[in-house]
Amino acid sequence: MFTTSAESIGRCLCALMDPTDRDEKEILGQGCMLSDRSVLTALHVVEESLKAKAVLVNGPTGLWRASLAWSSPAADLALLRLDIQRKTDQGLPAPQSFPTLSLDPMRLGMQVGYSALVTALDKDEGHKYLPQCFLSGWVSRRGGGTDHPLFMLSPGYTTLSFSGAPVFFETGELCGVLLGPDLVISKQPGASGSRHLDEYEFLLPRISALEPLRAKIAPHL
Repeated sequence: MFTTSAESIGRCLCALMDPTDRDEKEILGQGCMLSDRSVLTALHVVEESLKAKAVLVNGPTGLWRASLAWSSPAADLALLRLDIQRKTDQGLPAPQSFPTLSLDPMRLGMQVGYSALVTALDKDEGHKYLPQCFLSGWVSRRGGGTDHPLFMLSPGYTTLSFSGAPVFFETGELCGVLLGPDLVISKQPGASGSRHLDEYEFLLPRISALEPLRAKIAPHL
């Protein structure tokens, strides 16, 4: 059962925000705390903000200004260091424990879970809130080059704001980071005897595996 893992990892989720957005409403993507001062995410989520100044991390322990502690462009992964706390009134319990990086590699046919925050507006469209979302899927195909293993899950619900969200095994150990959706278009014959092909679109969540880089990430936690 993924229930316990989803709940514990959900307490470590963070929203990554643009520090130049004065309204603090633009969500760049997601992240997951690996310690009280480190957050794992996808590099493409924060790359532009880090070039300019820094990135804001809105998590269970408050709103932080963060800098880059480690990154891998080939894997599209980044580890952020929480430097300066700007707000502490989140009203959320601080995590009592943090997820660990799995020693086991991802393989085709494995079931994994992924957790993220859904960006939404209230009924007056004046305040953005972040309800938590948990999903699961099967590792259905391998993609990407040979520099770093990338995987895709069976079709599921995902949006651009899910990028950077944690992917985990049933044990609660992290095995990957969600990079975003890949659009796959399948063409199938239409009605019997027709030459027309109907198109069906599928969104396959794309994942960067963590196991190959575990030894490089661990010293920065």
